[in-house]
Amino acid sequence: MIALAKKGQNVRHEHLSNCEDCRRAFELLAAFDVVGELPLPEPPLSWIKKAADISRRGRQIPIKNRLQAKLIYDSWVLPRSVGVRGAGITDHRRIEFDAEGIHLSLRAERNNGGWALIAQVEGAEGEVAELKCGRQTHCPDDEGLFQWVSKRPPRKITLRINDKLIELPELKWTKQSLKKKQNDS
Repeated sequence: MIALAKKGQNVRHEHLSNCEDCRRAFELLAAFDVVGELPLPEPPLSWIKKAADISRRGRQIPIKNRLQAKLIYDSWVLPRSVGVRGAGITDHRRIEFDAEGIHLSLRAERNNGGWALIAQVEGAEGEVAELKCGRQTHCPDDEGLFQWVSKRPPRKITLRINDKLIELPELKWTKQSLKKKQNDS
């Protein structure tokens, strides 16, 4: 059939009229409309990420180093300027952690359905990383960002980079009022 296709339509037509086997094969193939059609679309990026996650979980490197990260910045802890105070500041939170030169920056934003979260790891370029929040495991996208949406913000986060497991301090998602903090000191 391939050789006939290369010889031209007249030769193909003559052969198909004389050869019953090729005619049946041609009729079967002609039933599938693929000529002139667009190729199959690319699969959604989320499907590709899920497939990559499954393959990573099957061949994880054993943990050799267990590290405890330190909280180095929390936008909810610092008092705000007078012009920025208000209830709206509890809808956004920036948190940064550090563990032996590995820096994790997390931004959380409250929206209608829950929380949109974005995290970025610095100091582990070229290494395989995954972020675990509760039961969910997240892998970085092409830009190196971990992005996900959750009904509740994460309390317990661990970061795995090759054979290192970095545990972050447990997070509380209720903002204390400034008056209460001043009374405690």
